[in-house]
Amino acid sequence: MGLVTAGGMALFGYDVVCVEKDAGRLSCLLEGHLPFYEPDLKELIRTQCDNKRLKFCRSIETCTMDNSLVFICVDSPILPAGRLDASGVYDAVLGFVSKCRPSAVVVRSTVPVGTAKLLQQKLQHLRGSCSAPTVVYNPEFMREGRAVEDFLSPSRVIIGTENSHAAKILRDVYEVGLPKETPVMVTDSASAELIKLASNAFIAMELSFVNELSDLCGSLRIQGSEVVRGMSLDPRVGIGELSPGPGWGGPCLAKDASELVAFAAERNLQFKLIESAIESNARRIDVIAERIATILDDICTSRIALLGLTFKANTSDLRNSPALAIAERLIAMGAEISAFDPTVGNSDSIGIHRLRLADSPYDAARETDCLLVLTEWDEFADLNIERVAKSMRGRTIVDLRARLDRKSIENLGLRYFGLGNLGLDT
Repeated sequence: MGLVTAGGMALFGYDVVCVEKDAGRLSCLLEGHLPFYEPDLKELIRTQCDNKRLKFCRSIETCTMDNSLVFICVDSPILPAGRLDASGVYDAVLGFVSKCRPSAVVVRSTVPVGTAKLLQQKLQHLRGSCSAPTVVYNPEFMREGRAVEDFLSPSRVIIGTENSHAAKILRDVYEVGLPKETPVMVTDSASAELIKLASNAFIAMELSFVNELSDLCGSLRIQGSEVVRGMSLDPRVGIGELSPGPGWGGPCLAKDASELVAFAAERNLQFKLIESAIESNARRIDVIAERIATILDDICTSRIALLGLTFKANTSDLRNSPALAIAERLIAMGAEISAFDPTVGNSDSIGIHRLRLADSPYDAARETDCLLVLTEWDEFADLNIERVAKSMRGRTIVDLRARLDRKSIENLGLRYFGLGNLGLDT
């Protein structure tokens, strides 16, 4: 989020300085490399660095500028109790304001409702009511895999502040570079914070609905994707590009949904819809692993190739990946696992013992009993299925992302299982 915001603002013509305290990540950035994969981001960062609009440093003292905007884009991990940990946000804000005098502090990290107001109180205590900068909450809605596109052409810009002057400053900053038709909504900070949490929790709920609907379609021997596509034609439904799969994951949906449930419980309210979505997603991982074990003769002696390890395509993010969760379940059952993912080049980053990382899909499939597609990378749709079949010792293909052509697979004498016929409904 921080790199995309920095690169985007530099593209708009602003001078941007990024503070990165992690020495390893900073060294990587200074050498022109990214510590993760995101389409179009490397080119954006390189271009803006070459144009001298974007710089990186480690210390706040070496880069602070008075009368500037400070964007806070630090991580807010989930605590064991299900609440967001905003301590990094507080540390970053107080650290900057103690060293410089920005005109406003813009928080883009996901935070509990009420954080901006608490930050404002702390800054007023630190600087005094008259000289404290205004805290603005400006949530990001960038999708991993499309983050650059979403920053430059966002669905909306939400500006949360009770200060109309600060709202105008930030609106003007965005209007320099965004399409004129971009909706800009100014609201209070608490509403903006809740908009972010509720948006991701609602997406999680939609995905769980689509996944369970797909299981129902499977019991009827009809295509869940067709039903979802027909529903999406109604603008009131709003499920858009959502499609059934092995479960939802990533760094945002689970923690934001958990935070919303915990925040409601703190006020003696229940968010049963979101609770059910979280439970459905967790249960889905176990059910898929069990069904795969059922269709194989003996899971304890089976070799399984996994295609895809990241939580979605076009990212290198492994956090809360359903693919990794399924891999762990299968290994626990006794299966031998090999895997290939286009962006995962180091088995140490996976954190799963007894998983062999392959150099290609064909290497992963060699001498296996089952090929399992878990992430929707486009390149998997172009696999030479005949070559895959020749390298396998078994005849089972399980495609949980609808990347492969079923007819071509069955014409080669292979068994094809997708969400529609994996038997998730029984």
